[in-house]
Amino acid sequence: MTSVMPSTRDRLPFTALDFAHLAWLVGEETQKLGWVTPGFRASPFGSRRLLRSRGAVPVVAVVSRGRSVVDLVEDLVDGVIAVNFANAKGDGRKNASRALLFDRVISKYDSLHTFAAA
Repeated sequence: MTSVMPSTRDRLPFTALDFAHLAWLVGEETQKLGWVTPGFRASPFGSRRLLRSRGAVPVVAVVSRGRSVVDLVEDLVDGVIAVNFANAKGDGRKNASRALLFDRVISKYDSLHTFAAA
């Protein structure tokens, strides 16, 4: 009988390498959806989430220290939605798009970070 151990998504501390992997997953899923993929940056302090522009490239900066994977994915996804749906009328499309991207990223993260126990 095989049992599955819980996901590592709530594991702390969250390292810079963990953040880089998470940002890569968000970017990969964003590209699959055909949306503009911003740059991602981890910040040790400051605003929880910040959207900047470096020339023509939007950048989503988030505080990563002491936060869970779910919190970080929410902020990164919100940044992607802000970049791609800034002028969308109403919240329906934004909310559906946010939920779609969040679910895809978390599902991919869990599939890569859940280990089967013998």
